[in-house]
Amino acid sequence: MRRALLSAGWSVAALLAASAASASGGAFSTEYPAVLTVENLGGAMYLRSEVDGGPASEAVATGTFTTFSPAYQPLPRLGFHYFVAEPLSLGLGVHYSDLERLGSSLELAPRVGVALPFDSGTALWLRGGATYFRYDLAGAGVVSGFAPGGEALLVLGPVDHFAFLVGAHFSVSTGATMKGAGDAAGSADISLMQAGLTFGVLADF
Repeated sequence: MRRALLSAGWSVAALLAASAASASGGAFSTEYPAVLTVENLGGAMYLRSEVDGGPASEAVATGTFTTFSPAYQPLPRLGFHYFVAEPLSLGLGVHYSDLERLGSSLELAPRVGVALPFDSGTALWLRGGATYFRYDLAGAGVVSGFAPGGEALLVLGPVDHFAFLVGAHFSVSTGATMKGAGDAAGSADISLMQAGLTFGVLADF
């Protein structure tokens, strides 16, 4: 399942990038440099977690993404990005939630991107960066660390100033830790990986 999701996502991105090389420029990233996004609203995602060299836990999440429980799936993010120079964008995606039963979660995802327009309504948006995350598991401990990764997103704009985002998402944590609850609890290394397809929306202005 993991290989199928990765192959499908990155194959689509490669084909779109090849087509964009010969395509003419478009409105996205040129006419309206400021972009507001709502991302990771749902999709299909392979998830893998492993604590301190123990057995790995694997899952596939499909549908809408709402919380990090139980398999650390992608969380919805509100993002702001600005095209400082064609086709380069700089931005930040943010998620924060506090659910009494499940705990709280924080993600800060700076991104550097490159947009490859096909025409006035479509483009390929390639982005990369490192996400800081902190998940408080409602009294069961805290997971925190950094996850380098990125997205290859197809921008589909049916009308001016609005577009859908559909594409590949990948991230893998580095140096993440899980700390147990209580003063005497210890900590352990944890690795998290996400790979698959996701969707969202944007507005540019």
